[in-house]
Amino acid sequence: MMRKFAFVLLIVSVLMVCSCATGTDINKKNRDGSPIWTTEIPKSSRLIYGVGSAKLLVPTNSQQAADATARADLALKIRANLDGSMAVYSSEASEAVSSAYQSVIVQSVNLTMNRVEVEQRWTAKDGTVWSLVSFRIKDLPELYADSANDYLNQLEELRILTLAKLEAELKAIGESDSAEVAQKRAQAQQEADSALAGINAVIAGMDIAGHEAGLLEYLTAQGFDLAQ
Repeated sequence: MMRKFAFVLLIVSVLMVCSCATGTDINKKNRDGSPIWTTEIPKSSRLIYGVGSAKLLVPTNSQQAADATARADLALKIRANLDGSMAVYSSEASEAVSSAYQSVIVQSVNLTMNRVEVEQRWTAKDGTVWSLVSFRIKDLPELYADSANDYLNQLEELRILTLAKLEAELKAIGESDSAEVAQKRAQAQQEADSALAGINAVIAGMDIAGHEAGLLEYLTAQGFDLAQ
């Protein structure tokens, strides 16, 4: 019951920063001729928008800066959706697993930037360049799953490397009845066991399928149409 209640609160908390069901006609103009999206945050049931502006001495630089600012704005909104959908899971996880979730979220946002589209650009009379970019929300669960699986693969590789390192250290130490050698072997084994325990705990604690389903539910509850 508490989990469902927390889920509802999280939905309400991000309504101001995410794109929702009501669509905005991005081709609509303000009275001064500027695009509506320069004064009103665009909303869509299938896209998340980012808006940016810049005014530099060189027009080309202004456009690049405006695009970069818009992409940064979009990344924050995507991050807000991922953070919101994963907050319940993270609150119930260990510190190590929560940290792993954050790494996956960061990687997911980075991947979304490869699928960003520039919708429109507009230059004001004073030379300020405005940029509107978008990301198709239906791609987010897939990219999250890809990032999570990639992270787990990295952990598996780290586990293999840890075992290989232990084997090499034990071989270098050698075998002997001396107390010094026994102590070195025990220390190497203890360090490896500690590292492996941490890796295995994170692998066991991450529920990729459950989180992907939770993300789908979260986005749908906010009015996004994931079928488009």
